[in-house]
Amino acid sequence: MEERHLGRSGLVVSRLGLGTMTWGQDTDPDEAAAQLRAFV
Repeated sequence: MEERHLGRSGLVVSRLGLGTMTWGQDTDPDEAAAQLRAFV
């Protein structure tokens, strides 16, 4: 998996993780389920 540096913090995260960091907080359960279905 491709990784990215997170700013200048020294933290390295996967591209997938970087795109979904607030997903569990900012996405309601119905929208999250729809996104998972579309992904699968």
